[in-house]
Amino acid sequence: MSDQQPYELPDEVSGLDRPDVDVPDADAGAESDTSSILEDDDQSVVPPALSNRGSRGGFGRRLLGLIATVLGLAGCLLSLAVAVVMLRFGLAAGDAADGLIEPISSSVDQLETRVDQTDDLVGRSGVDAGDLDLLSARADGLADLSDGVQRSFSAISDHPIYRWLPVELDSLQSVLGDIEESSSSIASAARSGADNGRIPANDANRISEEVNQLQAGFGNVRGVVEEAKDSLTSWIRLATLAGVALALWSLWAQSWLLRRGWRAILGHAP
Repeated sequence: MSDQQPYELPDEVSGLDRPDVDVPDADAGAESDTSSILEDDDQSVVPPALSNRGSRGGFGRRLLGLIATVLGLAGCLLSLAVAVVMLRFGLAAGDAADGLIEPISSSVDQLETRVDQTDDLVGRSGVDAGDLDLLSARADGLADLSDGVQRSFSAISDHPIYRWLPVELDSLQSVLGDIEESSSSIASAARSGADNGRIPANDANRISEEVNQLQAGFGNVRGVVEEAKDSLTSWIRLATLAGVALALWSLWAQSWLLRRGWRAILGHAP
């Protein structure tokens, strides 16, 4: 058995053509697999659907970042401008208070002069017949001046800004109200005397008493005016300090918005 030769197929059989069989190519398979995935910007491989979604999300994030940046920049500029204006207004609080109180102070000086002129026409024996018209004119001027003082006071108490400040104006209002009442009483008695051609002794005495009370009270009136000015100055300064603090807080908040928006534009994480 060891002498037996191995059996060989005939050439006809060995030369038969084998049917062609498609064998998958490794390289082709690799290409087909890579066609279903994409590489992201950071070289990480992600599916195409997620890649498209990320592109749309990135554009929206950058658009919102641009809007936030514009709003933050505008807010920073506005907050800075408000802080500067409030600071300057606070430094000029004394001038602002002087501007508001000056019409009252000037009217008080004019009132004192007019009261002295009225007092010159009223004597112990009454008022001369020839001075009745002049007394009536001066008394009317006195009443007009007192009305002007009240209007100047209303400009402060009814001001759209200063009326919200807890300024101490009650004393000033009370004093000015007394002046207006006395001035109206003097003017009424003087007009009545001018119409009748004489002023009765009782009316003359009443006019004299009213005039004397006004003369004696002008020192107190000036003191009350100064107190109102000091109170107004203090509260203006406190209000401006609060405004500056609020403006600085707004500046910080707007700068934070600006920073977040800029990072979104650059594509960084918030």
